[in-house]
Amino acid sequence: MCAVYVLRRRRRYKQVVLGIALGTAGLIVILCAGDSIEKELMENLELVGGATVIRLLWNDLDCAHPAEFTSRDLGQLRCVDHVTAVAPIVRVHRVGARYKINRWVPGIVGVSPSYWRMTYSSLAGGRLINERDVEERGNVCVLGPDVVERLFAGNDPMGQRCTIAGTTFTVIGMMGGVEMRNTAHEILIPISTAADLFPGARSVKEVMVRIDHVTNVETVRNQCQEILGKNHAECVDCLRVMYFRERVKKVQAVLTNFSILLRAGLVAGLLLGGIGIIRVMLAAVKDRTKEIGLKKVLGARDRTIFLQFLVEALLIGFFGTLFGTLLSGAAVNLIERGLSVRITFLEALPYLGAGVIFGSLLGVCSGVLPALRASRMDPAEAMRFE
Repeated sequence: MCAVYVLRRRRRYKQVVLGIALGTAGLIVILCAGDSIEKELMENLELVGGATVIRLLWNDLDCAHPAEFTSRDLGQLRCVDHVTAVAPIVRVHRVGARYKINRWVPGIVGVSPSYWRMTYSSLAGGRLINERDVEERGNVCVLGPDVVERLFAGNDPMGQRCTIAGTTFTVIGMMGGVEMRNTAHEILIPISTAADLFPGARSVKEVMVRIDHVTNVETVRNQCQEILGKNHAECVDCLRVMYFRERVKKVQAVLTNFSILLRAGLVAGLLLGGIGIIRVMLAAVKDRTKEIGLKKVLGARDRTIFLQFLVEALLIGFFGTLFGTLLSGAAVNLIERGLSVRITFLEALPYLGAGVIFGSLLGVCSGVLPALRASRMDPAEAMRFE
């Protein structure tokens, strides 16, 4: 009966239903798009600032028992919760390199494909070192921008052959902008090739670890120290764990401020929707004062009157939320195209369900006061109301 009444009086409620629909659509869109944008923002900040990268290395100068990272260490580090990539690295400083008559002494870095997930480095051309290069111990290299300038002097290095430590390498890529300045004047080769070519590169002294979220950096750092401390108890004092504490704080601050602004807007919109329901229901109680009095005279109990108005408020909230949910589907699709943000149906589904439930609860909470006022009316006074 209440649903029929609300539908018959839809003109009275249309503004409130429209307001709730727009508020619900905004809620769902902001939650869906906000999470995706926040995730993308976090990834960009982490890549540029290296906030979620931990660097582990052994300092042999202060260690009586020189240590190295073993395959067991790497396997255990990869199994740590929230770790997304582990990259072993070997370095050889000042190695002779030559292209035709040009000579220079850059640094050589042996890397695996996981290295590219540790730093934000753009390619100026070619490709990066991949798994096949490492497995085949290929004589291929990727050049930093300073190396290209020094050795090739303005010539295109792609596909050219240069000599590194007396061995011929083919240039497969060249770096563009690089985050870590050292990479600009380094030559990157497969880690397996570096181990074959340089005796000092057979021991892995440095490992970089990428973590999935900035809030997990401290936890993962402690777990990594604990694992390596157990595996290398005799030289744990020589282990250095480096990460950018200040960058972590700055990224967290940006994400926190972004989240607060989103939630503040949602709260304001929901409050306006709740106030709208209260106002329209109080107006309905006033307009139907004689009706309420007549029902009480005919035997209607206070509880019945209370439930009637409460259910009406619930239906207003439900219908408004339902329309808003349908509207949000189209809005999310437009935002996904306009902002190039990927929002899958499975990601949006929880928010759609939460929107319907929350809108219904908003209707119930907003309808309590008008329902109480209607149920507590004196029948005699209500019948005399003009």
